[in-house]
Amino acid sequence: SWPQSTKIRRIRSRSCGPRFRGTLALCALALCPAAFSRRPVSTVGMATAYVTLSDGHRMPALGLGVFKADPGQSTYNAVLCALRGGYRHIDTAAYYRNEADVGRAIRDCGVPRSDIFVTTKLESMGGRSYTYAATLQALQESLQRLGLEYVDMYLIHSPNDRRHRLEQWQALEKAKGMGLARSIGVSNYGVHHLQELERSAQILPATNQIELHPW
Repeated sequence: SWPQSTKIRRIRSRSCGPRFRGTLALCALALCPAAFSRRPVSTVGMATAYVTLSDGHRMPALGLGVFKADPGQSTYNAVLCALRGGYRHIDTAAYYRNEADVGRAIRDCGVPRSDIFVTTKLESMGGRSYTYAATLQALQESLQRLGLEYVDMYLIHSPNDRRHRLEQWQALEKAKGMGLARSIGVSNYGVHHLQELERSAQILPATNQIELHPW
């Protein structure tokens, strides 16, 4: 099966408010990008293209996502091959249970850490509630599993925790200030979630990662 990839488009500010101008919507694709083109597509070329986020950091335009990749050797091999093949963006999450394997592949691939863009996410998909303190602790635990001092992008995986999602975002703002996450964002947020966040956020999300495929 094709690795899950990431495609990027910019949010229209008229939908979410002018402060969101420049925020990126990341669309997780379940198919190889070549499947959507009549011409041959160079995956390596796409993997080395970059976009500039609203906070000034650069992010590779194509990434390898490890959702549904089995923890252990399967994830390790996929990430190792991707990085050695030219990918520079790896997308994982606490919910996927394979952060440790991603981190091991990053250490073994021979590519400098500074050249790799690593995204992981707060485990807010499974119904567990995360307070401000618990969110910061969850990021520290993700970093420990990854074996990294920081991630390039940390996302709130879902807006489902209505009671705590605003304080979760405040914790991400703190994490960015502490240097634990270079960029911060959200995932699976609708327009009304972004509008709610806009009213209280000191820093707006650099990305909103959403799923997009034919099914």
